[in-house]
Amino acid sequence: MDILYLSAQTSHELTRYCENELILQVLEHFALNGKIIEEQDNKRHSCLWIITDYITNNTINCRNKLSVILSFASNGTVQINDRQEFGDVNVLCMLKELSYISEEDFDYFVEAFFRFSQGKGVKFSM
Repeated sequence: MDILYLSAQTSHELTRYCENELILQVLEHFALNGKIIEEQDNKRHSCLWIITDYITNNTINCRNKLSVILSFASNGTVQINDRQEFGDVNVLCMLKELSYISEEDFDYFVEAFFRFSQGKGVKFSM
């Protein structure tokens, strides 16, 4: 991908869950293997992360990249092949259904996002 642009709104959402160092590492890596489509018009803002190729790339720690992707998905859409899901829970379930994450990883992220929803979460870090 030639350009990786995230709006201020999207960047802010990511920093609610992840440390800046982790976000930068994952986005730099994602720029080589993934695709983000971000549109903004007068009525609404939308963003779509296409992770079909990125999810199978093992050159970066899986939990690190999923932390950033799921943090984005809290208010965004993630696509694998032709399937799109909105929201961290739906994306997490999609990853599990498509066998991209283990039961252990699924439980780890369910617990982490539950803690975030209770105001008790610690930001994901490297």
